[in-house]
Order: sequence, then structure tokens, then C-alpha cells
Amino acid sequence: MSTTPLASGALPRPRALTTLVFHDVHEEGFQGAVGRCHDLSTVHPYAFVCREAANLLGNHRALRSLCDGYSLRTPGYRPPPLPDFDDSEIPF
Repeated sequence: MSTTPLASGALPRPRALTTLVFHDVHEEGFQGAVGRCHDLSTVHPYAFVCREAANLLGNHRALRSLCDGYSLRTPGYRPPPLPDFDDSEIPF
């Protein structure tokens, strides 16, 4: 008897979808003067299956100055840990 998830009746769990959020900062007043800033965040209308595809689109828009920045939101995603350096090591 096979022990695949489909044979046991349990369906495989779908991958978490990544949401791409574009951030634009609208400044009131002149450059360098004291003024108010507004964060105009917009969510991309489609969710991405992989973070790499969402990151490529975000980089494309940011490099062409179509947005001021972007962030990726994936439920349950934890970034890989940063390496720990000893005090005697130089990290570059």
C-alpha cells in the first residue's frame, strides 16, 4: 500500500503566498523645509507563490523610481539567521 499524502486522504498543504507592498512617501512643502510626510502604501493586486518573484518585481519598480521602497509579507516566513562573528574576526 502506498503512503503518499493523496493515498492517505490528506491533501498537501499549499505554500504560503507572498504579498508585495509598495511604499511611496509624499512630502508636503519644499525640499529641506519642515513639512509633513505621508506614507502612501499600496498592495500589489496579486499574491506571489515565491518570494523571489515578488522580490524581482519590487526591485524592478524601485530601480526605475516607480516607488520609494517595497516590503514582502509572507505568513510564517522567518529570515535566515545572521552569522555571528567573534570579536577577533572582521566581518568583511
